[in-house]
Amino acid sequence: KAKAKQETAAASDDNASDAQSDSGADSVREARYINLPSSFTSPENFALQCMCEFNGISEREFLEHAHLTTKLECFQIGRCDLAANLQYFTGLTELIINNQPEVCSLEGVEYCPQLERVWVIETGLDHVSHLGRCRRLKQLYLDSNHLRKIEGLEGLSRLETLWLTNNQISHVEGLH
Repeated sequence: KAKAKQETAAASDDNASDAQSDSGADSVREARYINLPSSFTSPENFALQCMCEFNGISEREFLEHAHLTTKLECFQIGRCDLAANLQYFTGLTELIINNQPEVCSLEGVEYCPQLERVWVIETGLDHVSHLGRCRRLKQLYLDSNHLRKIEGLEGLSRLETLWLTNNQISHVEGLH
């Protein structure tokens, strides 16, 4: 397994807030106040612990700066539980999910309105949803999943790249 790069901003909360522009800035600031788990070591936080370890994020960095992390990768790390764990990473601009067959939904990305690039490749993804708040999204790669139709992308006015190879798509709608 390749070790993922972890990019966490080293700026203070005030500087991070000043740097944010767009409707997603409030979500990034609000994330600082989400009830963070007190420890990775409990069984219910195992997926979060694996995700952080894979991305080189220490427990301390997570507790202090999860909301400033800009890139996360999940590649063959077992359970990554997007729905439960993305709520802590509201500053993400890039999300890469590769070879995670248990990922069947994009639930959780709605917590990440700053996303510009999303790769969901070789997963169990069978529908596209939860992207409505990701208004900055420019690149969406959904290769080698279980998609049969594409819909719900109408609000993604900045979307420039959409890759859908190796799916079973029979119907595409909502693209302009």
